[in-house]
Amino acid sequence: MANLIALRRPPVTAPSEGLRLSENEFWGKQLLRAIGSQQLKIAEQTAFWGTFAAAAIAAVSQQTMVAIPLSLCCGLSLMNRRRFEEVLQQRLAAATAEIATVRTMENRLDAIGSIQERVLTLEKAQLQQQITQLQQWASDLDDRADELGDRALQLDQVQQQLAVFKRLASVPAKTGRGRVAIFIDGANLFYAIQELGIRIDYTKFLKLLVGDDNLFRAFYYTGVEAADEKQHGFLLWMRHHGFRVVSKPVLQRPDGSKKANLDVEMAMDIVSLAGQYDTVVLVGGDGDLACALDKVSAQRARVEVVSLRSMTSEALIDVADSYVDLEEIKGKICKSAN
Repeated sequence: MANLIALRRPPVTAPSEGLRLSENEFWGKQLLRAIGSQQLKIAEQTAFWGTFAAAAIAAVSQQTMVAIPLSLCCGLSLMNRRRFEEVLQQRLAAATAEIATVRTMENRLDAIGSIQERVLTLEKAQLQQQITQLQQWASDLDDRADELGDRALQLDQVQQQLAVFKRLASVPAKTGRGRVAIFIDGANLFYAIQELGIRIDYTKFLKLLVGDDNLFRAFYYTGVEAADEKQHGFLLWMRHHGFRVVSKPVLQRPDGSKKANLDVEMAMDIVSLAGQYDTVVLVGGDGDLACALDKVSAQRARVEVVSLRSMTSEALIDVADSYVDLEEIKGKICKSAN
């Protein structure tokens, strides 16, 4: 055949969808479009009619051998076209399956990403819930700690009350005070009777303090001035009438006042003799002796305080089992008028 039409693949530019499709699928579609185009149809018709014309000419000219190659060429061309279409269809199917696989993997990846986001959101929510719960627990613990602190304070108060009750229960009745030990602060008593404007009969006073019970010892503590003969005579009388006198020299202060502090001696005697007496009677109002009285009270001794109310420390009244104001008993202890 003199004129042959050559088929060329028209140059095409892969569109943006080629980024997502595989190369086989893209070029397969382009070839199918070329095959199905009008140019391919014209080429086929031309080859057919050319073959037919050649066969006619060969028949007229009696050259049949020329028509046979042309017919074979046309037939082979059609067969190659069919074969080429089948190959393209197979490649297109493979590419489509590959794309489907990729898209499935993409969908799975998207699903996995969505699941991860949900898991992270859920974990954040659970973490926040746990933090809130921990904060609530911490608040509850603080409340319980405060409650326990209040209960501990109440328990301490109850224990103190029980200690008082035990001490009261262990104290003998008024008619059974046991052995009575008396400790008299001479200076405090001296100022008290000056305040009351009376003179004390120490015999009456001693009998009143002991009552119907047994006297263990009666101590009288005072400072002594070497030049005071009247005081020396008084202290001698006290020793002869049942009192043990504990004295120390009076010291002159820079401001002109005089002082002989015997609180230490009194406290040591009160504590050291504890256990040998059942009832301790303090005649005085100095709060420094409250610690010594509290200690012997813990050893089940009854504590009594006798003094003028205006000259008595509250600490002594708090630790005492019994308190007597001198003003209430001054008529029973003062000397009779001669």
